Amino acid sequence: MSPVFFVREGALKENFARLYKEISRSQVEHFGCDNRCKVVLHVKGRELPEKNGQRNGYKQHINVHLASSDDGRPQLASIARTFCEAVERRQMAPSDITPHLIQRELGDVPDPELLLRCGCVHSLLGYPPWQIRLTEIVTLPTHRNLRLSEFLEALAKYNKREQRFGK
Repeated sequence: MSPVFFVREGALKENFARLYKEISRSQVEHFGCDNRCKVVLHVKGRELPEKNGQRNGYKQHINVHLASSDDGRPQLASIARTFCEAVERRQMAPSDITPHLIQRELGDVPDPELLLRCGCVHSLLGYPPWQIRLTEIVTLPTHRNLRLSEFLEALAKYNKREQRFGK
């Protein structure tokens, strides 16, 4: 599972280095060490440092993607503008624009299996809806001072769900 953490305003994306340090500290606090597996943070459009767990010899990685509302409609509009300008300059033909090309431009963010929605607002607040057609949504009361036990309880709820795909 590659979780995607979506914060509408982008606070996690802006503070990914601080978040990574906090994750490492929390691993030591809760598990006694941080060398079981490393968390790798992915932020679209940013080259992250090697210290981010990617190229440090660890065999197991948890890939965490950080997203904000900029990764929804604004990103699609930007991609559409880029394609239109390329067609206008005759750098590509309209028939060159395929779903595969669009997906490549959107990036390699996987469709999340689990979405943790925090708060009492029943809205996705700009999260790209095409990525969550098969996503299980679990609601938490708040994101403030989220305890490990609450997070594990949400994972247990997800684990009990059954996807039937229309059956």
